[in-house]
Amino acid sequence: MKKYIYILAAAAAFVGCAKEVTPTEEIQNQKPETGVKTVTFTASIEGETKGTLDSKGKFTWIEDSDEVAVWTNLGKKTAVAKNVSGGSAEFTFTLGEGESIAQGAILVYPAFRLSDTNKNEVSLLPEVTNTPEESHGPILAAKVGTDRTTLNFKYVCGTVQATITGIPSFADRIWILFTGGSPGAENTSISFNDETPVVASGSGDNITGYLPSGFSGGNQTITLPVPGTGSRSFYFAIRDDNVELFYKNMSNKSLTFARNSYFKMANWDLPVYTIAGAKLGDDSEAGIFGTPWAPSNSDNDMTCIDANIYKKVYKNVTISAGADGKLSIAYKIAKNHSWAESYGYGEGNFTFTSSEYKTSITGDVEITFNSSSHESTCSFVIANDVYFVYGDFCGAWEYSAANELVDNGSGVYTKDFTIDEAKTVNFKIVKNHTFATSWPSSNFVYNVLKPGSFTVTFSPSTEHVYAWDSSTYAVAGTPAAIFDASWDTTAKQLTRQTDGTFKVEIPVSVTNDTSIQFKVVANGNWATAYPSANVSETIHSSNSLLTITYSPYDQSVNYSIN
Repeated sequence: MKKYIYILAAAAAFVGCAKEVTPTEEIQNQKPETGVKTVTFTASIEGETKGTLDSKGKFTWIEDSDEVAVWTNLGKKTAVAKNVSGGSAEFTFTLGEGESIAQGAILVYPAFRLSDTNKNEVSLLPEVTNTPEESHGPILAAKVGTDRTTLNFKYVCGTVQATITGIPSFADRIWILFTGGSPGAENTSISFNDETPVVASGSGDNITGYLPSGFSGGNQTITLPVPGTGSRSFYFAIRDDNVELFYKNMSNKSLTFARNSYFKMANWDLPVYTIAGAKLGDDSEAGIFGTPWAPSNSDNDMTCIDANIYKKVYKNVTISAGADGKLSIAYKIAKNHSWAESYGYGEGNFTFTSSEYKTSITGDVEITFNSSSHESTCSFVIANDVYFVYGDFCGAWEYSAANELVDNGSGVYTKDFTIDEAKTVNFKIVKNHTFATSWPSSNFVYNVLKPGSFTVTFSPSTEHVYAWDSSTYAVAGTPAAIFDASWDTTAKQLTRQTDGTFKVEIPVSVTNDTSIQFKVVANGNWATAYPSANVSETIHSSNSLLTITYSPYDQSVNYSIN
């Protein structure tokens, strides 16, 4: 059977010496009334961050929200506040068969602070939440007395709380360095000295509060319990792993802690960097910035993407064709939406002018800023790169939509042309319609030997350009035992490779050293054969494979005998 233990609680009457935090006051100490009144169940909740205030300015419990924990003889139990009336609350623990709460057992608020594995330990790790009103504030503890029904909650230790705004999404922790003694540990012992709760301090001089899993950036409130009494000072840092992104040095602001101290820092607003600018040479035309030279325009706020690195992307910007269509901008980077601290190139502005494009093209303008070096970069990034052939055989080096290469599905781009006569052609592969990015560095020269189809291919990953026409290539040579027929211009055909070269592999089997000679012949006609002099070589009895390759790009013939 189950049995229920009802514990009544009443909030201690204390008045927060609450005063508003002004810009010149970095820290505010809110202390409840000294001395805790003996009532049925005494607890306290800091009104600045959690809970509500009644008409007398006393802190109250929150119905169905505030939760306390205790260890029974069988394990950890929790109960939520019910029947809240002003400073009073009722907590009901449901106990199983043979389960009981012993005299001297310690109840802890908030419930998560009480260890899940040890009834005499609490966690003093920082609490991190994105909703300040849901942070739990100071730790409270009460000891079960002889009447087993009423408890008197007391402060365990002082607390310092900070709300940090604008934390980047890639940060994963808030690291705190302190002086004047350790502010806590993951788990530390808790006990009572008469009616006063006591916790042991941790070791070391720093502690870490981890940001929630899946943190996507924004504001976070960190609440740090600080055991013991006396002077403390703090250094806060936002980190990605162990890389420090931002810091706030509070070492010159010493705080004196008592068990019932609750220090609330003014918000720590991380810096915001905003782009303010206009069209280069025309301060009245906003262009991509929406409003000309407006540091207060939050639409131009940059995002922190790495330590000291900020970035803003303007999506789907269209640049028109020709010199008059180029994107030209001037801008500065303003800190915290003000010209009071802003950065440009030296005493002037940062500027950017795009390449000239042969046709209208759409892409993203990406601006970066280094808050340490105060340098900025700007680039125009086309979402889907396009590659075109520009040459003397396909539009006299002018843009034509018909000359676009097409991805064959493997990241290699190809385009088929028709050549009406044998001739030498010159061309380049041009990326995104600007010769600023084109391959090869000099024109690609190809000797078209046979009218008909002519194929150009390009691999962006290797930056290699290939081409071939409809010509065929064969190796003609002697002796006939190796080349099928002596000096036959069609018998041993070479096969085109993916890089536009041609190759043939000829198995050989000789019992004595054998001399060979050969050439590579185009289209079965001796009028075009390479090299100019026959290749001469000796095949030994141990050899088994003759490999011959030909490059139509430079008419080179290479071979190997293995």
